[in-house]
Amino acid sequence: MKPLVEDLCRTDDHEGGQNSAKTSDSYMPASPLEVAKLRSFIHACPVLAAVNEVNRNPSNRFGPSAQLAPLDGKRAFGGPNAECYRGFDQGLDVDSQQIRCEVPLMEALDVFQQSAIASEADQRLLVRLIDVQELVGDDLEWVESALDRVARDGTSPATEAAHHLVSRGGKRVRPLVVLLSAACFGGVSPNTRSLALVSELIHTATLLHDDVADEGMQRRGAATSRRVWGNAVSVLAGDLLLVQALTQTLVDMPSVLPELLLTLRQMVDGEVLQLRGRTQLHLSEEHYFQIVRGKTASLFAWAARSGALSSGASSLQAEALGTFGDKLGIAFQLVDDVLDYIGTKTGKTSLADLREGKLTLPLVVAVQRCPELQDELQRIHAGEEDRLDIVASQVIQTGACDEVRARALLVTEEALAQLTHIAVSPAVNLLKGVAEDLVARLG
Repeated sequence: MKPLVEDLCRTDDHEGGQNSAKTSDSYMPASPLEVAKLRSFIHACPVLAAVNEVNRNPSNRFGPSAQLAPLDGKRAFGGPNAECYRGFDQGLDVDSQQIRCEVPLMEALDVFQQSAIASEADQRLLVRLIDVQELVGDDLEWVESALDRVARDGTSPATEAAHHLVSRGGKRVRPLVVLLSAACFGGVSPNTRSLALVSELIHTATLLHDDVADEGMQRRGAATSRRVWGNAVSVLAGDLLLVQALTQTLVDMPSVLPELLLTLRQMVDGEVLQLRGRTQLHLSEEHYFQIVRGKTASLFAWAARSGALSSGASSLQAEALGTFGDKLGIAFQLVDDVLDYIGTKTGKTSLADLREGKLTLPLVVAVQRCPELQDELQRIHAGEEDRLDIVASQVIQTGACDEVRARALLVTEEALAQLTHIAVSPAVNLLKGVAEDLVARLG
């Protein structure tokens, strides 16, 4: 496939037949012929190019910054001020007459080529994105705008610390679950939108708190708020968002507030259980799933159940959606666990969970298969970070990541089974797609 990339980078008849392609790191304008060739190539694979952008940059996943349009020599994927391909930090600007390369042109074209040979699953993902935009795109845009507004509402510097994280984007999976769960039973109401906002406010608040507890250095590809403003401000910024979330729920849909408070209690309990792992090794699956159900799955379950209730679902229907959310949350965490070992460009520090002493299922499975790993873990707990790569390599060699990947697929199937209790609709199909896409992050 290299000749295609090289051909796109070569301009035999530009400036007297000299090859104008460069592979240095300096900025350069592409020639008119290069522009024409690139646009021709882009036209051949606009779908997969856009999908690749979504996969590489989670901050563009859903919301107003993910306005999908055909790649026609204009903007392909991004908000009003976005360029064509933000996975390379504005790597290609096809809005201008010429293409400006802030990375080598060959490298940028390589990405588009990889997109062109992507799997059929990627094509299905793009179709799903289009459907999402058609069904709840306006609602997601409202949520994104409200997040920006709420994060700025309060006292400085807590607002700056909160907005710092909010502005980095995110997959916005929880708001999407709220909106699609409601859409399964009719239209999305203003109350539904508020609950979608609440779900992301709570999630963001927990991230601000987690980064302090875990001494996190990087989040969503940037320095954590605690590194910029300090631990105290980061904690208070999380508190601010939690207060905003509870107030929003009380005003717009107080009937789901008691369950939200219970969910918050479960999340705190899960965090405390996880925190114990810094001093005590609890390498049991039972202990692991206690943490996951509290920290992660409980909010997914609330998001799906409250979304359904906001649109008039029966108690049985809401319960089915709640179970779907619970399973979805577990699968989501299993995938994240595996990505800590084999993932790239996840937006957080590599081996962050292992470094922070967090219990992950690949680690539990690996120790079951290779008990001597416990000695290495004890050394990491004692502060010997030079053992991290050794343990990570051994975890992968045991096949633990493959087993956890298989379990994530199984839990996803259990989640999808819950949707059989709901009448088939575009929203139900999209919920299925969301569940499948989360696991597809593992390839």
